[in-house]
Amino acid sequence: MAKKQIPKDMLDEIIDCSREFWHGNVYPGLLERGTCKCMQIQAETGINWFSLQNLIDAILPVAGVKYDATNEDIYAVLRLLGWEVSDERSS
Repeated sequence: MAKKQIPKDMLDEIIDCSREFWHGNVYPGLLERGTCKCMQIQAETGINWFSLQNLIDAILPVAGVKYDATNEDIYAVLRLLGWEVSDERSS
């Protein structure tokens, strides 16, 4: 069975956007940039863009699951759910 893969570069950008937003560094286009990357991951993996965004946004707010979560922490959560975060694109 092929592993389900999420592109690391795209996921990192989404995490960065969410972290900036929830930690108060909001600027024009920030939310749109993160949403656009979520939609690109949806096109590549089939994960609903809103679900992915909600998962990350549930973790990073100050009153979230773990506001100081590292990218690796988020990769670990996704790994538990059956997803591999990878630099390689599945074909």
